[in-house]
Amino acid sequence: MDVRYQSAGKTSAIFVPGEGVGSAFVGASALPRSIASDGRRWILSLHVLVHVVALVFNVVSCVFFYADFPQTQMRTIAVVSVCMHAAGILGLLALASTALKQVAYTLCLSLIFSFLLSALMATSVSFVFSTRSDDVLTEPHWLLYTSGYFQTLGLGFLAVCSLNMAAHGDRAVDTSAVVVQESAAA
Repeated sequence: MDVRYQSAGKTSAIFVPGEGVGSAFVGASALPRSIASDGRRWILSLHVLVHVVALVFNVVSCVFFYADFPQTQMRTIAVVSVCMHAAGILGLLALASTALKQVAYTLCLSLIFSFLLSALMATSVSFVFSTRSDDVLTEPHWLLYTSGYFQTLGLGFLAVCSLNMAAHGDRAVDTSAVVVQESAAA
């Protein structure tokens, strides 16, 4: 007996088409596979939670940077890290919740990875630049450690969900409504 998890239709929506955005978190049917989930709601929720936690730690570290470091470069890199991180998360959710043509999907996913990787790089650079010779770990350092970990975990989720879509032959095309209509008619 095959007991593997069976996903819903092959679209790029994080909610069940026709049931609204609320179906992303509750519902009887499986979600479509996307770059945010493998079709299971708890994976989607965990993925979103990881990115939000990473962003919160990043924002709080940025606040500490403004208080602790008067240098314009330190403040700027902290703000860049938060902005790139937020743009990457918003882009990920926007792309995962829509059905797009393949070329636009590829370009958008590339931009999302670039925003998230740039945020991780800026977070790492913030940590390195703020390392002091007196060997004191401050709140911004612990926040940056935590944010960096959750950022890499979030990138891992994005990569695994993207590979899951590719492994199942999913395509992000503008025919997802047709797929849903055909499955509803069957």
